[in-house]
Parts: sequence; structure tokens; C-alpha cells
Amino acid sequence: MVYDAAPLPFRHAVLASLKADISVGINTGALIQRLSAIAVDGLPFTAERRLMEECDWWRVFEIAEAGFDMMSRSSLGDDKGFENAVNDACRANRLGWRMVQGRFVVTASDSQTLAVEQA
Repeated sequence: MVYDAAPLPFRHAVLASLKADISVGINTGALIQRLSAIAVDGLPFTAERRLMEECDWWRVFEIAEAGFDMMSRSSLGDDKGFENAVNDACRANRLGWRMVQGRFVVTASDSQTLAVEQA
């Protein structure tokens, strides 16, 4: 079953993974601000967390995908480590989603997932 939601533990895991896997030169607050449509300048971690908690559920997924894109287009982070952490959070929260090559897909059988990964 796929849930159209982003529970708080998932939101927190995505934010923590962004902080852990993106290099220091990336402003995660600016990324979250841009995608959450909430204007705030100079975000401390607590404000980033608040924005992540308050944005629409689907924005959390967009933020995660944008974070992956930033990491994969440059040497500014560990995109595979981030993807693994996000997938762990998806499983832990039983969301029915999985990140494959930086994009969320509905969790499927192993053969379907392998086909998506190889496309």
C-alpha cells in the first residue's frame, strides 16, 4: 500500500540524511526554503526542521529528490548513501515508496525494482 503522507519520523530522517550526506558548501536551509514555498532567511537547524515538519507531505519527497540531484551532479555529497538512508526511512515508516536513482517509485517486487534501476 502506498501512503500519501510524510510522517514526522520520515521528515526528520530526510533532513538528517541531507545534513549527513551533503557537503558543508550546500545550504540545506535554502534548498528546503525554495521547495517548501516558505520564505525564511539564514535558517538554523531548528528552523530547517520546523520547515520540514510544516511543509506539505509531497514537498518532503521533492526536497529529497532535489538533494539527491545536487549530490549526484557534483562531488558535493554521497548520493548513494543518501538514497540508502532515505530508503531505510521509507521502510521504517512503511510508506510504500522507494528512491531509485534519485526518484521516488512505488515499492514493487524485486524484479520490478531491478528493471527500474537498469532503465
